[in-house]
Amino acid sequence: MRILRQLQEDLTSAKGSRTTASSNGYPHRAFVWSAGEVSQLEASDNLKPGDVLVIDHGKVFTSEKVATQEPTDRNAPLPVPRERITVYFNDRFADPRIKEFFRKAVDTTSEELTLRWQDAFPEQGLVSVTASTSLWQDLRANHDEAAWIVVEQAVELLEDPEARQEWSPSDRVYLKDHQEDVAQRSEYLCSRVGLDGEFTQQVHLAALHHDDGKADPRFQRMLGNVGKGDPWAKSENRSNQYIRRRTAQSGLPLHWRHEQYSALLLAAQQLENPLEVSDLSVYIAGTSHGYGRDSFPHTSQQLLLEGSSNKALAKRLFDQGYWESMSQHLAREYGTYQLAYLSFIERAADAQISKEGR
Repeated sequence: MRILRQLQEDLTSAKGSRTTASSNGYPHRAFVWSAGEVSQLEASDNLKPGDVLVIDHGKVFTSEKVATQEPTDRNAPLPVPRERITVYFNDRFADPRIKEFFRKAVDTTSEELTLRWQDAFPEQGLVSVTASTSLWQDLRANHDEAAWIVVEQAVELLEDPEARQEWSPSDRVYLKDHQEDVAQRSEYLCSRVGLDGEFTQQVHLAALHHDDGKADPRFQRMLGNVGKGDPWAKSENRSNQYIRRRTAQSGLPLHWRHEQYSALLLAAQQLENPLEVSDLSVYIAGTSHGYGRDSFPHTSQQLLLEGSSNKALAKRLFDQGYWESMSQHLAREYGTYQLAYLSFIERAADAQISKEGR
């Protein structure tokens, strides 16, 4: 945080603006991404854990490619690559088919725009489409249009190891059965490695709830479980085309993490029973697929459906920096390697059960 605050002072002060000018003579711009909102960095902004600082390319702030308070590198870090991301700008050279989407974006939701894009460009596969809220006025046609559109392509689902956590090569798997099997296997693994009883209890509890987030109606819709009884952990294997269509129609944001929701649900249990549920078990459940060690991609609003009873808790966890602070506290208390070790035991149990088709 000290490094971020020094960068903030350097980029927003009058002196810093003069001394950090880019090659074209203009000061480097900086933006802060916080709780799903992007704004230009101001000197008065109170940066907190979980905030992301976005800086114009060319600003030197590293020593041996690591951010430091006293940078010694001669060159700025390389720009962040835009893998599987295409940005379309609204100009006179735009493809006529894409030009139509700039007009539609003004009064169409992102979900509707995504479905229409997939219908128009099926060769692109599963994508997420986002349009700018800033408008570009077409004076000749006398109407407003979106200024830009971003299209993000997902990885091939059946080639993605994460997809195997959702699509079984055999029959459907029920959520309750899967979690009980993983919890039992994690307890066995803990005993084999001689783990302390208290840690075994927390790993077992996390395993028992690591997929609770899959009960979200949108996730169940994606699996094909609409009015078919108890929640599923995995659906039977389908074609890539079927999976793409189901995912697009589910209403889930791209890269939505079910384990982020699982962590939230377990944290809600912690409020009711703090002696049984610890921060450690919540953390292990939340990092059960290797994500969330520092932060999660979605804000409370993106994570939950409207009217959720856990909205306030989700806002505290994922919008106000509590998850990041909790992770840092656990790392200080247990050590980074021990945290990773405990999470790995749960992940190993999950992987073994999934490989067995359960």
